[in-house]
Amino acid sequence: MQRIPMLQFIRYLPDSAILCHNSDRRKLESIPLLKGESFSFQFSNWKYCTGHFGNGSAGYVPCAKPITRGRQCSSCMTSDVLCYKCTGESCFMPGMAESCAKGEWSIYLAIIGDLPKVGVTSRERFGTRLLEQGADYGMELARVTGGLESRMAERVIAGLLGAKMVVSKKKKLDSLGAPLPLEKAQEIAAGAKEKLAAYFEPPKDSDLISFLSHYPQAMGDAELVEDLSLGGKFLGKKGTFLFFESNGGKYVSEMSSFEGRMIDIADGTDTSQADGTHMAIHRLHNMF
Repeated sequence: MQRIPMLQFIRYLPDSAILCHNSDRRKLESIPLLKGESFSFQFSNWKYCTGHFGNGSAGYVPCAKPITRGRQCSSCMTSDVLCYKCTGESCFMPGMAESCAKGEWSIYLAIIGDLPKVGVTSRERFGTRLLEQGADYGMELARVTGGLESRMAERVIAGLLGAKMVVSKKKKLDSLGAPLPLEKAQEIAAGAKEKLAAYFEPPKDSDLISFLSHYPQAMGDAELVEDLSLGGKFLGKKGTFLFFESNGGKYVSEMSSFEGRMIDIADGTDTSQADGTHMAIHRLHNMF
C-alpha cells in the first residue's frame, strides 16, 4: 500500500469523510470512509491549531501554532467567533451581515438518547446539522428570519421547554445503545409543540424525523477506544463517533479529540477519491 504524505486532521464530516489539511499542497482535502472498507489511522502525540476562516473572502487560514488542548489557539478561536457575541450593531465579515439578517433559520429539537436539545441552524442545513450532532430524532420547532433573532429565539425556546442547548460527549456516548422508541420520541415532540403553541407558530411541514437508519446497528456493544492508532473495517458513524470492527470486536472512537493532530493514513485506506474541498459550506459548522 502506497503511503500518502502526513496530513493534519481538521474535522470529521457528516458524510463520513475526514477533512485534512495538506500543507504540501496548501489545501484542504476530503478523504471518504466507505462502509465495509478497511482503514488505518495513526495520529501524532502533538497537536497544532486547526486554523480559522478568514475575514471576507479569505477562506480557510491554516495555523501552525502548537496547542495542548482543544483544536485552536486563542488567536484563531477569537477570529472564528463570528456570531456568538453579535449585537446586530456591526458584522465581523463584510458582506455577510445582509445574508445573515435576511436568512431563514431553523430552531430545532434534537433527541439524543432520552435527552431533548434545542439548537439553531440555517434552514437548508437542518438535516445535516442533526446528523452532525448524532441526533436519534429531530424536528423543526420554529423558523425565524435573521441570525440575531434566531439566537434569541433559541434561548427562549430552550427555556420554555427546559431543554439543554449543549449535550456533553459523555452523555452522547452513554446514549449510543439506547435510542428512545419512536412512540416516546413522538410524545416529547408533541409536548414541545404544545408548550410553544402560544409563542411560536410551527412550520407547516414540521414533523418528527428519525435518523436511526443513518447509524450502525448495536452501537451499545462497541468498546470505547482512545488510542492514537485506529484501524479495521469501517462500520459507520454517529455524530463525532466512528465505529469500526477489528479482530472480531466492535469499537468506537470519538473523533473530535483528534482534531489538530497529524494523521498518517495507510494500510488499505482508500484515498483515491481524496479531493480538494471548498469550505464555504463549513464556515458556520461550529457556530450552528
